[in-house]
Amino acid sequence: MFKAAQGTARMMGRSRPGATVARPAAPLHARCRRRPRQPAHLLLLLLLLGTGEAAAIMGGAPDTDARFAAVVLVLTGEGFCTATKIGPQRLLTAAHCTLDTASSALHPPFTAGGRLHISNALHPQGSADLRPVRVRRTQIAPAFRAGLERLQAFKRERIAALRAQLDDPGLVQRLRERGGDHHFTARFPDAAVIVLDTPTPAVPTLGTDLGPLAPDEPVTLVGFGCTDAQPAREATGRDAGLGSRRFAASRVIRTDGVNLYTYGRHLRSGAPSLCPGDSGGPVLRAGRIVGVHSSVHGFGGHPGRRGGHSNRAVRLRVLRDWAALDRRADEDAPR
Repeated sequence: MFKAAQGTARMMGRSRPGATVARPAAPLHARCRRRPRQPAHLLLLLLLLGTGEAAAIMGGAPDTDARFAAVVLVLTGEGFCTATKIGPQRLLTAAHCTLDTASSALHPPFTAGGRLHISNALHPQGSADLRPVRVRRTQIAPAFRAGLERLQAFKRERIAALRAQLDDPGLVQRLRERGGDHHFTARFPDAAVIVLDTPTPAVPTLGTDLGPLAPDEPVTLVGFGCTDAQPAREATGRDAGLGSRRFAASRVIRTDGVNLYTYGRHLRSGAPSLCPGDSGGPVLRAGRIVGVHSSVHGFGGHPGRRGGHSNRAVRLRVLRDWAALDRRADEDAPR
């Protein structure tokens, strides 16, 4: 699902850092790392047995001293993303991890009363590392929700108009396959806050930084990520499993009205590139969250050229008036 031709995006979105890089092709919509659908008991068995360590941020290092223990893996049963604990009851992640962009509906585990499993272990191996939590509600960044609803209304109108013009039973399906507007997460803040009913005292919190960012500022990317699982699957016949928490230093290329962009490995030698499963993880400046991973652009087209040109993240500064980010937002949640 995350394969892409050279010059297109995979998992994470696009950037155009001045005149240094040619404008890339339209990106694929960002998604968290998806696992094949499995019965619940089989999924648990896979977790207990382990399926091999997955490489997270490409070019990153393992968080061996738990510097980033506030960054957690969020497992829904059919996939996983990264999130960061920002308050006693709140996890900050990417909106696209929590909902179906084709329908605008939250995935069931993120609805009120839904059940998730989270872990802040360096490399979650099985049920002992996964903590079940109950969701009270999931709040999508208002601009993202409004933009997505407008997009769905437009798509419904276009489908109805084209259906009236053409008698082609495959038309609607083809339009749905194109469903996620490739540029959508570049225009709207791809962020969500999950409010939990279940306390997680063993997981520390990280603060937010809503200040401006300047080009070439140093930042740190953190995420659980995943392998590009296809080669491992071809070699072993099995999935690559859950990720491990990794971090890497990069620098800001530029910012726009919604996002910030950092260097990837194919734009600057030694820079990190995100991979599926890093979605929702934090971009940090001096240990505080300034952004949320959304997408990456410019993936190579064969195993020897994995990595991206640039990584895109939502700027928290553009969400500074969003009440869900306020530390007082935990006050109405049970302890």
